[in-house]
Amino acid sequence: QPVPERLRASRDTAPGGVVRVTRDELLDQVVVQLTRAVAIQREDADPAHEDFYAWGATLDEMTRRLAHLCRVLDGQIEHYGDNRILRDDADADPADRIASMRFRLRACAADLDRANDAARMYHSAASHLAVEVNP
Repeated sequence: QPVPERLRASRDTAPGGVVRVTRDELLDQVVVQLTRAVAIQREDADPAHEDFYAWGATLDEMTRRLAHLCRVLDGQIEHYGDNRILRDDADADPADRIASMRFRLRACAADLDRANDAARMYHSAASHLAVEVNP
């Protein structure tokens, strides 16, 4: 898959000619891989029980890590303007914009925590099922 133009300029080369992958590229790869995995699952006319169990573990892990990411970003944004002069492209107060971002990240983390509870319960329920005989 070709690297988008916006990312090409941000790549650099480590000693030995190894190309370092940028954070943007890593995030793009995560989205692409998740999209592929969902498409494969969606197109599976006869999914196996192991698929449901594996997705439970994945949903648990992903929601937990995403909630943690929201908290990390909230902490980083809290002091983002401390050593920078910020402006807002809509002429709003940058401090208000930061407060809004933090509010939304905390709400997202709380929603992801609830989603994680549901994912863990789904995974647990899937772990109790077994296939006795395939038709």
